[in-house]
Amino acid sequence: MRKYGGTPRRNRRGATLPVMLLLGTFVFLIPVRAADEPQFGIRPANPSADGATSGYFTLKAQPGETLKDAVVVANPGTVPIKVALYPVDATSGRGGGAIYLGNTDPRNGVGAWITLDASTVEVAPRKQETIPFTLAVPKTMRVGQYLGGIAVQLDRGASAAPQEAGSFGVSTVTRALTAVLVNVGEITAPPSLRIMGARIADVDGLPTLTLSMENDGTTLVKSHGNVTMTDTTGTTVLRSQFALDTLVPQTTIAYPVQEEPPTLPGTYRVHATLDFGGSAPAVFDGPVVITAPPTAAPAAPSGRARPPAGAAPVAVNAPAKGSGGISPPIAVLGGLLGAFAVAVVGLIVALVRSRERQQRE
Repeated sequence: MRKYGGTPRRNRRGATLPVMLLLGTFVFLIPVRAADEPQFGIRPANPSADGATSGYFTLKAQPGETLKDAVVVANPGTVPIKVALYPVDATSGRGGGAIYLGNTDPRNGVGAWITLDASTVEVAPRKQETIPFTLAVPKTMRVGQYLGGIAVQLDRGASAAPQEAGSFGVSTVTRALTAVLVNVGEITAPPSLRIMGARIADVDGLPTLTLSMENDGTTLVKSHGNVTMTDTTGTTVLRSQFALDTLVPQTTIAYPVQEEPPTLPGTYRVHATLDFGGSAPAVFDGPVVITAPPTAAPAAPSGRARPPAGAAPVAVNAPAKGSGGISPPIAVLGGLLGAFAVAVVGLIVALVRSRERQQRE
């Protein structure tokens, strides 16, 4: 074997190759962490002692009275944020449950009563800011419960880098919200619900029996009920039991019964009841006419599973969506670079072995 001054070349190659292989492995495995995403949350500044209701406001007022309170906007993340705050009204979701409207929707209830001291706020990492607000109940409001909320929404323009030209993605609006329930006056009236009618309607691409329901009372109401549908011979063709989450006072929904309705044309009889804690259940008994077979619709599994129609109940203080992690395009690029590095190392090993064989020859 031919030698050179000092360590033989073969040994030096042997010492270098493991280092190169290790380097190739690191290029392949080390994740590239994306920039930390903004995080935020909102809660009452003076929560109630009741843990079940501490995440939202429960206020008492008389018609014409003005209250003062405050919300806390927290930034648990590692980057500064700028957020917008705004009050909103609440209504009832299609399947029951309170839902909260957007910033551009009309405000006629609690959302119109609230005036925030600031519409935007900047919060440093690991810090929180307190924003006072005033709630003024109109003198003309009748006794009852009224539901709204205070929402906080990220100002992406101020808190995130702009998207590169030619890039792609889905823009999402993430917000957190704390509910504001206002009990106006001394509420003595009993809860009230009524079923106004029934019909076959298209819901999520499927023909569905829907019941029109109204909370015509002054308080939030939860209920459970049942419905049957019979044909002209008295044969039951549909039977279902259901439970409804909160219905906001003075709101109406078309509740979709999650069962297969009949498909043959004809006149059917619907009998539905709702038990909501009143002196008597709400009752509907009337005809539903199917004039033609339903048109073709997307196939659905047995049970007619659909996306949930309801929304969060009154106690809402959803945390903001925020996470770190690996950016998918960067992770893929890292993997490709790692694979390329391993391939180059393999080529070098092959060349070295070929050179050694030539030297031995």
